[in-house]
Amino acid sequence: MPLAIDQAAVDPRRRVLDDDSPVLAELQALEARGVHVISCLTCLDYYGLTEQLAVGVIGGMPDIIAAQWGAQKVITL
Repeated sequence: MPLAIDQAAVDPRRRVLDDDSPVLAELQALEARGVHVISCLTCLDYYGLTEQLAVGVIGGMPDIIAAQWGAQKVITL
């Protein structure tokens, strides 16, 4: 189950994918259950968060699009 999270679209000040994330435990639990969490490399680079990623993998737009096309359901937050 792929899950693409665009850090910038959520709100870069909230930093949902780094060590200070208020939802880090929940995202790690989803990942442990087989959900693929993909973060946008361009967005992470822009906000200087690439080295602080605490859950999931870094991908580009082709990775995110492939995940969305292959998903049974896409949820936008």
